[in-house]
Amino acid sequence: MDNVFQARIAALAEKYLKGEEIYNALKENRPEGMDIIINPQHIGDTLWVCIFLDAYKKKFGCKQILAVVPEYQTELAQLFTQIDDVLGLTAEEITALQSYIGFNQLWYSDHIRYGFFHYTISLNNSGVSFNSMFMGVRDHNFMNKSRREFLELDDNCIKNGAIAPNPPESASKYSNAVMILPTARTQQGDIPESFWKKMVDMIKAKGYEVYCNYNNLPYETLVEGTIPLSTKLVELYNLSRSFKRFIGFRSGILDLIALGEGNITCLHPTYMDIDGMVMERDANIYDHLYQLNGLESLQAYQYRPEWEDELLKAIVENI
Repeated sequence: MDNVFQARIAALAEKYLKGEEIYNALKENRPEGMDIIINPQHIGDTLWVCIFLDAYKKKFGCKQILAVVPEYQTELAQLFTQIDDVLGLTAEEITALQSYIGFNQLWYSDHIRYGFFHYTISLNNSGVSFNSMFMGVRDHNFMNKSRREFLELDDNCIKNGAIAPNPPESASKYSNAVMILPTARTQQGDIPESFWKKMVDMIKAKGYEVYCNYNNLPYETLVEGTIPLSTKLVELYNLSRSFKRFIGFRSGILDLIALGEGNITCLHPTYMDIDGMVMERDANIYDHLYQLNGLESLQAYQYRPEWEDELLKAIVENI
């Protein structure tokens, strides 16, 4: 066994032991009547589980729910009254917990439930891999269906949203403004900055101010001609009804704004998913954002370079 591979095994063993420690702490400190739901992934994934937790309580008769989330999502989980307590973990702690749960296949044990795709773990020359076991077809109902399956809920269970946005007094200044969100943390896209710049110029020509969601993060783009606006996630949620419209690259932040009933235009990159399915550019019902909150004002488009002029016209005309 070469030294590199041996080092990877040692690192994985260390993660496993750390994960075991966290899991046992959750198990041993869990009050009677509480279920613990582990949400290890991104913003949208967490929100999609949280909206079903009231139905979960009713089905399983648990009095309380503790949501375990990445630490940057702690305030988001607190937006849901169906969640009684929240524990935020570091990225390292989340990975350790996943290592322990995955090796032992502990998807629901000791009143601790893993709220994401089940997976296997493999060790290869590239390192450690978490290999998801997808549930069902990845169609327009995929998010809705898969989250219910994670929680063992019936198809007809009812979703419950978060508390209503609570905008600050200063929010009135955004009533004639549009916010663009041209980047996403977890998804690389092929929508060029030049497209966003053309859009900004066209929106401003209609008399609107244009803000850009920008927190000076490495993956973010500040589009020329926009006003940068840096917000925490809950602050952005509280502004979801304050802007005339949000126009953004498909991301978990748009899930958050949809939850707050904001007016959204969602742009998908040109891609084919693992089943070869390409999104139709004008079919709102196929967008998971629509199913999250049934927003009639939602517009969803697929970006393709040859459609630029047509898309820009449609997007700007419908603000």
